[in-house]
Amino acid sequence: MDKKITLIITGQLRLKENQKIKEKINYHIDKLNPTNTILFLWDYEYQQYQNEIDKLNLQTIIGNSNLPIITEDIIRDMTNALNKQPDTKIPFLYENCDRLFFSKVLKQIYQIQYIYQNIKTNSDIYIKTRYDNVYLNDFEINTLIKDFYNENKPIISTPFGGDYANIGLGDLLTITNKKANKIYQSFYDTYIQELSNNKCPMNAELFLRYIFKNLNHADIYRFHFIMTTERHKDNNVIYHADRNIYQQYGFQKLGEIIGKDNLYLPDFLIV
Repeated sequence: MDKKITLIITGQLRLKENQKIKEKINYHIDKLNPTNTILFLWDYEYQQYQNEIDKLNLQTIIGNSNLPIITEDIIRDMTNALNKQPDTKIPFLYENCDRLFFSKVLKQIYQIQYIYQNIKTNSDIYIKTRYDNVYLNDFEINTLIKDFYNENKPIISTPFGGDYANIGLGDLLTITNKKANKIYQSFYDTYIQELSNNKCPMNAELFLRYIFKNLNHADIYRFHFIMTTERHKDNNVIYHADRNIYQQYGFQKLGEIIGKDNLYLPDFLIV
């Protein structure tokens, strides 16, 4: 039986010069071949492009760009988490952290929860991608989902590579079943709670592994799908490609294009 697939396109539009919104969205639909498609837009982008977007006749989730509200307590908790985060490989990323930086991280995590709380379609599988993603090989969705999507436990799949500090979980594109969607529906609330309890990392990709694997013991599958973002492609940076690093983490190869990722985020209690 064919699975019903919902595609969710998130992030910022980032249209190129003279590019039409329909053209950008159809690129993802053509590549990922969903049953239906949902768009997320921040309110200021929707206001700017409303006429074009409404003509597409797709469910559109509008995010309030003034949310979430960042408090001094949240900044304190994020700073504490950041100071204990396993960033030994790329410490330069956080040399100039400020309130704006923390706000961007919060928006990224808040956006995910808001989207999954407002999905109106009932599908078997949900693919979340970004407007600025670029796909560099074919996407074999039926091969990927054949045996791994059921209602008994949460399952999330992402392409090989792109893992923050080699222990996060790359989030440019994720595929989830219904049970995993319930985790996304409380994504931001769980993040704030775990931060206040000094238990989770500040970085979004580290938190993605933490919430799915450490907290919910989800099955994580990785698949071969070479992709990056438009900006990084222009700089010859490919995010999702490397399959070799997982061997040291008890990675279980299930086939040429897919395997099971058994890594839990290492403990890093904040003291």
